[in-house]
Amino acid sequence: MPVSVAVERVVRKNPELYIYFNAIDNVVCAMATNKNFDPTVLVNEVNRVTQPLIKNADANLAKETIITLYKIFYSDRLRSDISEDQFLLSLTTVLCDSIKTGLANSGVTPTP
Repeated sequence: MPVSVAVERVVRKNPELYIYFNAIDNVVCAMATNKNFDPTVLVNEVNRVTQPLIKNADANLAKETIITLYKIFYSDRLRSDISEDQFLLSLTTVLCDSIKTGLANSGVTPTP
């Protein structure tokens, strides 16, 4: 299942998770923009931005799933046919865009 569809379904089921995914998306998009692909940056920043937000099993599972997905692909970076930096830029860009698409397709209007 594509990340965008998973995000869409989770947010549609739990609209309060919109802000949670949006915070995670901001971290992933910043990683792509800054070309800082270190998984520890993802873990530390996602934990930092989500810490004051919702704390429930669905939110934690969503966070851990995105972090695990990133780490799996990060470990494959050296097996790619393209350069490591290009692979990681593509990975973070696709993840950033996928989360944004899932949020947009959820039909949920974020609460300020």
